[in-house]
Amino acid sequence: MAGIGLDYPPIDASSWPKSVPGDVLWLDHAVNASQAETLQTIRDLPLVAPPYTLPAYSNAGFNVLGWALAAAAGGEPADYATVLQRDIFEPLGLSSGFNATKENSARVAVASKFPFEVDYDVGSYNPSAGQFSSLRDLITVMQTFLDPSRNNSLLSPYSVREWLRPLHGFPDDFSEMGAPWEIVKLPDSNGNTKGLYSKSGNLLASHSNFIFDPVSSFGVVVLMTGQYRFALELAIQAIQIFQPAFDLLQEQTANRLYGGFWQSDDLRSHAIVYVENGSIWLGGLVLNGTDMFEVLEGGPRYPKNRKYGIWPTGRDDEFRVIFGGAKAENIPFVGCFPSFASMDPFFARGAPINLILFEGDSEKRAMRVPSMGVVLKRTLRDGK
Repeated sequence: MAGIGLDYPPIDASSWPKSVPGDVLWLDHAVNASQAETLQTIRDLPLVAPPYTLPAYSNAGFNVLGWALAAAAGGEPADYATVLQRDIFEPLGLSSGFNATKENSARVAVASKFPFEVDYDVGSYNPSAGQFSSLRDLITVMQTFLDPSRNNSLLSPYSVREWLRPLHGFPDDFSEMGAPWEIVKLPDSNGNTKGLYSKSGNLLASHSNFIFDPVSSFGVVVLMTGQYRFALELAIQAIQIFQPAFDLLQEQTANRLYGGFWQSDDLRSHAIVYVENGSIWLGGLVLNGTDMFEVLEGGPRYPKNRKYGIWPTGRDDEFRVIFGGAKAENIPFVGCFPSFASMDPFFARGAPINLILFEGDSEKRAMRVPSMGVVLKRTLRDGK
């Protein structure tokens, strides 16, 4: 997103279009590129595009970032691999992660095609092309992104929330860019579009992909060598195989925790909660004898299939009922999005009117509506 080009200095394609520079030429170029040449090229050439406009894959940009990291740690650009090992891999317990150098090249998997790749010291290109890891370490990293609140997490929940977001959407409505994510938008088994966050890596014969679904909380790591280089394709095939099982598990868990018919001890309040197509819905709500759907719909003649979404706030067992938009649901453009505008409406008894809390274990669950001072208990499991 910074607008820096792919490789600096650029690879010379003087015979273009009669011939195209090959992968081996790129690797030779990477080995011979110097920090001084790269920085001078950045000064001399215009940006590919202004920052935060059109994304451009940039090995040069990653190299500069790595050199800056080494400098901030008190070292030189050539110390990048040492700094990364000392200040990141070792403190985080990533025992198998390393940046390739002549000293540790024996730890790199050797492919039948381009076996000489492992003997290259990519020099100043180490930040962008020298990173290697193992399945064990990448599983540790994956677990952090899936649940940053777990013990020994490498990142805080706040950092993960800030990191997992697109920075640019392409017009194909299929792919987006993050930092440094390559985001693929695919439907789950319920037909709901989800963003799969991935990062691919390719040298001549070493290929990898790290991809995960932050909503369903599972991911896939592909590490391979050989001529076939499309690790992302294999990763997505694996995601699509496992997705229905995780969607079903998510639905079963949501039903176990929240689904059912809920009723107060005085029988003056009840709620119907169910899971459908991957979402949690409120199918009916009567509080202290008042039909809340009538209040929201402006009268008793609301559709029999009326339902309101219940959205998690990000805190355990805490939800907001999305009341907005009932009267404007057939109008596609209504100004502020109703679900967004009604996330935090007015208060009653010191609490938002759409706040719903659940508490207790699965056998003795309680549902609280603080704005009405109502506590409901589950009497039937299947709310629908």
